Amino acid sequence: MAAKEERPGYQERRESTIDIMASWSLEGMEPTPEVLARIRAYVNGEVSLEEAIARAKALYAPGSTSPVNTAAVNTAPRE
Repeated sequence: MAAKEERPGYQERRESTIDIMASWSLEGMEPTPEVLARIRAYVNGEVSLEEAIARAKALYAPGSTSPVNTAAVNTAPRE
């Protein structure tokens, strides 16, 4: 089995998520461990972008009873 860095699309997925997370950081947002796990699954090619988006929409949809619905991103001020 090829190293994850050699998997098709790995570098592109990694770079795009780094850019997205940097943008979140500039806005004062920090992803929770649950969000990081979902991002990691996407970067590693375990789920497609379409599947990752569908999962996020289901988790954060209005009326969702997901326990991460209100805690997806920590927006507490940094010290």
